[in-house]
Amino acid sequence: MKTIVIIFFLFSCVQAAFSQVDTTESTESVIEDILDNSADEEDLSLTVDELEYYHDNPINLRTAVYSELIKLPFISSSLAIKIILLRDSVELSSLEVLKRIPEMNDELLHKFSLFTTTEDLSPPVFYNFIPNSLELRSRYERRLQLQQGYRNGIYAGSRDASYQRLKTGSNYFQLAGLFEKDAGEKMNNGFLAGYAMFRNYGIVKKIVVGNYTITFGEGLALSKNLQTTKGTNAVGQIKKRGDVIYPSVSADEFRYFQGAAGMFDFGALQLSTYYSERNLPASRDTNDVVTSFYTSGLFRTQNDL
Repeated sequence: MKTIVIIFFLFSCVQAAFSQVDTTESTESVIEDILDNSADEEDLSLTVDELEYYHDNPINLRTAVYSELIKLPFISSSLAIKIILLRDSVELSSLEVLKRIPEMNDELLHKFSLFTTTEDLSPPVFYNFIPNSLELRSRYERRLQLQQGYRNGIYAGSRDASYQRLKTGSNYFQLAGLFEKDAGEKMNNGFLAGYAMFRNYGIVKKIVVGNYTITFGEGLALSKNLQTTKGTNAVGQIKKRGDVIYPSVSADEFRYFQGAAGMFDFGALQLSTYYSERNLPASRDTNDVVTSFYTSGLFRTQNDL
């Protein structure tokens, strides 16, 4: 399995050399601004994943309903209502039309350009499923100073830390994969994640096979914790989102589902379903009873613990 993954990434790197790769610096800076000084570091990566998802799959302002618009943290309830009222009176031929809303400034319009669209998408045909984008993120780290833990065998693996992530797809299909190895871990303990997603085809709003996260029932059944953020204007909370399935290619090694999930639109009725089955890492006592779940994602040696 490891050999297949390595070959997959090597092939992708060669393909990336001959492909146009989108610049993500602007998107990342906007995401950092939205989540500036978050008080809940644990859930920060999950919210970043959601914003990256909407960057890859922008919300269509021509057809989006109120509940879809407020999924973006920078769209308030009042602004969502004003967008819908504006859409009822004029055609949203471009994002520039949003400047008719009084509070719409250049900074806010830039955020809209990254996570929303006004394109009138035509019914999908075969070529819409051919990948038209490729994003590769690669990071490698190695500490120059040899720590004592590597000399006396406390760390079972090498000093190398590696993070490799690849995304490719189109408006109707996405494929993503990730491999991460922490310093001190063996290569075989490296974390693998990935998904394949189909969306916006007939009654299929979204189907995800692989890793994903979900929020259902406004937190009564499944939820992500509320986060407090502090921006330049005010201190507030990121609103909880209900009935949402997000494909996940995050390095978070604990909080995700693995299996399949789907959202289907039947007009007035929307059906969401999911299935997940995976082992959870945990700490056990001498009686082989689980005492706590192991959430850090670092797997080295007992002496290290």
